Amino acid sequence: MHPDQFAARRAFMRAYTAYLSADLAWRTGREEAASFAPEVGSGPIWQIGSPRSRLRRLYEARSHALDLLTITHEQLRHGQTNHRTPRETRRLRITYREFH
Repeated sequence: MHPDQFAARRAFMRAYTAYLSADLAWRTGREEAASFAPEVGSGPIWQIGSPRSRLRRLYEARSHALDLLTITHEQLRHGQTNHRTPRETRRLRITYREFH
């Protein structure tokens, strides 16, 4: 594996771990808000409050973590296709000629 792929893989795993923790915090915050105000969480739309509210900060942290996860995933995929050795990309061309 190419050294850049190791770095990309580590970055992806860090981003994935950060996303999982942010998602858990967001879900926990929603459950706590629903227990505090059940009518807010009953519909399909969640009200996340003012810009300084805890739920909004949790939502934005989760959104940011998801953006980083998406970016690092694309970088990892891009690196896996671009860091091939010349031997891996070489193709054998066989031509057939009839000799008379």
